[in-house]
Amino acid sequence: ITRDALEKVYQNGVCLPMSLIATDITGNTVEETGLGYDIGDEDRICRPVPGSLRVIPWQNRPMAQLLLEMEDGQGGVFAANPREVLKRVVQRYADRGLTPVVAVELEFYLLDKNRDANGRPQPARQTNGVRPQAPQVYGVYELEQLQPFLDDLYSACEAQGLPVRTAISEYAPGQVELTLEHRFDALQAVDEGVRYKRLVKGVANKHGYIACFMAKPFGDLAGSGMHMHVSLADENGNNLMASEDPHGTPLLKHAIGGMMATLNDALAIFCPNANSYRRFQANSYAPLAKSWGVNNRTVSFRVPGGPANSRHVEHRICGADANPYLAAAAILA
Repeated sequence: ITRDALEKVYQNGVCLPMSLIATDITGNTVEETGLGYDIGDEDRICRPVPGSLRVIPWQNRPMAQLLLEMEDGQGGVFAANPREVLKRVVQRYADRGLTPVVAVELEFYLLDKNRDANGRPQPARQTNGVRPQAPQVYGVYELEQLQPFLDDLYSACEAQGLPVRTAISEYAPGQVELTLEHRFDALQAVDEGVRYKRLVKGVANKHGYIACFMAKPFGDLAGSGMHMHVSLADENGNNLMASEDPHGTPLLKHAIGGMMATLNDALAIFCPNANSYRRFQANSYAPLAKSWGVNNRTVSFRVPGGPANSRHVEHRICGADANPYLAAAAILA
């Protein structure tokens, strides 16, 4: 919309079809949800999420973006809105005097816009003109060869207030991971994860790349995951999983037990597409069983090492293609 129409959006909302909530990865409506032809592709009013207006620095002209939330037909919240699903779960914690502390960690590939001679996607060339062929995991030189892209990425994150910290060359050629700082507001953490994903795609496009968040774009290379880091704090902000014991407190073990017990039911949320399941291969650091461990990257639920006050669970099952709101809701539930 044009800038002068923004005030009307804040006053009256904007009408969008309910079927937007029911699209698959290709953008087509999943008719089995009953939100498409069955109801004549009805509109619902969408309202701005307060505080979500952000500049888009990767566009050539001044632009901004705004998160919206869909209402039901009576002016209340639309229960199927993924952001609303997470809100309900977080409220259940608040009712118990608990605060989920969450961080979202997303891996992605930087691909060339041009396919290879066989029509397949290929890693983007580095600034030295070389196309990476080997993982070079945690390689500093590989990050230096992406410096113009990373500089713009960090600048865009700063402009949008996204708490991006560490950049890592990951376990495949052209694969990158940037970590977002944890938040004492789970909804804020996931909002930032969603905005970050869009930002990465926008900055990559500006540099002539494609940022691919597919769970397993290459059969013989590492998949891309969305790792969720979760702990629980009391009303004073104290980490209730903190312990000098690397295994954490009984609450931490209880949380892992709950996530194990509900894993099979939640797997369709963590891995929502056919491609999602290609990521689970032996010796790939994608977990293959209901397992947990301390400082062990092969398990489903990892308790990272570090100081006692940082004790938490890293949920390693989701692919980068999962809906962050629904994934976080299923984990916290």
